[in-house]
Amino acid sequence: MKRLSLVIVAMSILANSALAAGIGAFGSYWDSEDAGESYGYGVRLASTSDPAGFLEVRASRFNQFEDKDTGKESELDIIPIDIGITLNMSPEDSLQFYIGGGGSYYMMETEVDTPTGSKDVDLDDEWGWYGLIGLNIKLSDNLMLFGEGCYRQVEGTIPEDDLEEANSDVTFKLDGFGGSAGLMLMF
Repeated sequence: MKRLSLVIVAMSILANSALAAGIGAFGSYWDSEDAGESYGYGVRLASTSDPAGFLEVRASRFNQFEDKDTGKESELDIIPIDIGITLNMSPEDSLQFYIGGGGSYYMMETEVDTPTGSKDVDLDDEWGWYGLIGLNIKLSDNLMLFGEGCYRQVEGTIPEDDLEEANSDVTFKLDGFGGSAGLMLMF
């Protein structure tokens, strides 16, 4: 419930501060350092009152990370909530280049194998950051196609209490590059 409240509050603040807004949906890819790669999806809400830059909130979901070297899948489920600023380098053009970045709150869960069977584990939620570079293609006055590259930085922790044969917390790095593509509706 606390997690859902965080998303609702962030989106409410953004919606109330916006004179004009945009909402979008996208598909994503993330290649993390220790967990491997995953495909996901998400939504974004942006304050677009100034075409040269805007505040935005994004929520994504990634699960079923796969190690590309071994092909082994993990039941890691991550929901990043991103709050940041995007700067549009060419706001008047039909092709708009942009850069952006901000802070992220990562909600994580996983399933781990133990000697007594599989166990669902609520991982410690973590804070991190992201940076991105992208391209908007205006399809009409109210609709844009976008594609972007992203770098995420975050570290995860499995508490020792949730592991049967561990003497301390287990940490793993989720830093890595990814990308997103989707549609944005402006109103």
